Amino acid sequence: MELWQGHTKPQNLRQSIKGINLDKLPIQRDTELLNLAKNDREREKFLNNINKILSQTPDCLDEESTNNRMHVGKQGMNSIVQFLNPGSDSTKLTSIVAGILLNLCFEDINVQHFLELNCTENLVLCLLIDDIQLQTNAAGAIQSICYHQRGKIAIRDAGGIEALSHLLSSKDSRLVTRVVGSLHNISSEISTAPIILSCGSVPHLVHLLDSHQPAIVHAAAGTIQNITCYPQARVEVESQGAIVPLLKLLVGFDPQITSCAIGAMLNLWRERFPDPNSVSSPDSNVDQTDDQGSNAKNKIKLVHPGMKKLLELAVTLGSAYNLFFPNETPQINFPLQPSMNLQTNAKEASVIQ
Repeated sequence: MELWQGHTKPQNLRQSIKGINLDKLPIQRDTELLNLAKNDREREKFLNNINKILSQTPDCLDEESTNNRMHVGKQGMNSIVQFLNPGSDSTKLTSIVAGILLNLCFEDINVQHFLELNCTENLVLCLLIDDIQLQTNAAGAIQSICYHQRGKIAIRDAGGIEALSHLLSSKDSRLVTRVVGSLHNISSEISTAPIILSCGSVPHLVHLLDSHQPAIVHAAAGTIQNITCYPQARVEVESQGAIVPLLKLLVGFDPQITSCAIGAMLNLWRERFPDPNSVSSPDSNVDQTDDQGSNAKNKIKLVHPGMKKLLELAVTLGSAYNLFFPNETPQINFPLQPSMNLQTNAKEASVIQ
């Protein structure tokens, strides 16, 4: 066996470390060992170990390890994110770290730790690196972070919406799934709607309503539903031809997709088909500026009950179709519009609000 500093060289780094409590959970030991790694090869090994542990499903874990994400702590988070460096020559470590954050940031406490370590801008910068795997992992991490209110604000302030919008036209379906999923999550914060609108995202979102990937369609429809609470967005969404693809989603598709399509349609029809018997009330979330330059609260207009009934009827018919023809996709053809053929099998797991 090879000699190492006058002694027998240990078979692996763990055998050479003193002061590591071997009674700790594996994820805790690996985050400690990560700080003692001497080179990128060793760092990659421990980061991959951490990622593998976090990727295990609960039924694969023993009773003490059912939620490894909760055992990392702020110190462990710091050990991991020190390698979130989009400016490094090699993006491999950064990509692995982004993948780890995707899992860790399911938990709000880990999002808090991440934000306190001031790494948000580095994560957003990963979206600008020309590396599909890095961009995909970074978008996945942002999607998890934006599930939490504090995360939405932080990503918004770090320029995340602009960086995400730039990737909506990517040809990589896995990347687009996570990008539009991130926009879906962050768009539930009303202050993000004007930014999404100003980035030119609406034409891409409308185009994605015709995707063959259910996860993409769901997130695109959900984002449109969220941003159309903002008056200017309603005008833009309708002008981009969103009505027809949204109507197609009302019949015979995934219930979550249908729900988002209904919400979007109700928002779009507020102005066109108002309820004559409703009294407008101020919307505290949206400010508008009148002709004199003063701030005036936007008035909510409720949709005419007849339109709600029509949407309910469409959903009822769609449910009946699914009941009697479970293995068929209805062909809904509109003049001058391509027919849609949504495959509803095997959704990619994602955190979408």
